[in-house]
Amino acid sequence: MTSSERRILIKEREFIDQHQDAAVMLITDLKSVLLIVRNKRDGDPWSGQIALPGGFRKPREDLRSTAERETKEEVYLVLKAEGYIGTYSTMQGKKSVGVFYSTVKSKPSAKPGDEVSEVHWVSISDFTMSTMENGFPSLDYYGGRVWGLTYRILTSVMTDE
Repeated sequence: MTSSERRILIKEREFIDQHQDAAVMLITDLKSVLLIVRNKRDGDPWSGQIALPGGFRKPREDLRSTAERETKEEVYLVLKAEGYIGTYSTMQGKKSVGVFYSTVKSKPSAKPGDEVSEVHWVSISDFTMSTMENGFPSLDYYGGRVWGLTYRILTSVMTDE
């Protein structure tokens, strides 16, 4: 199949609270995904990176609520997490991140919150597999590059089926 036939195929898993540190929300219409560009900030290890909306869990907050709260804060969308995709570790293995998803029929208008500089809907067919100068695999799209945790999440749900 060609990249123009790619889509998102979500294989939902049962959520198990393992005291994950953070949560993200994959927002998709099954042919595209919503991505953010994080603001550049001193001391932020993810400064300027392209990612899914998400962030750290607050004390006593359930992880699903974290994903929903962070989505509202970062892109001004009030969405319910429909299900759970899995838990991923950061590349250094220091943080664990729960991945939830929300499917939308049409792409809602999102705008950047305080921690976000840009918001983009990206068609899955626009991604091309690439390798960064440091050897890490990436997904490139018209001027953007997704790598690391976001790359691993997206490639786990992208299919040519």
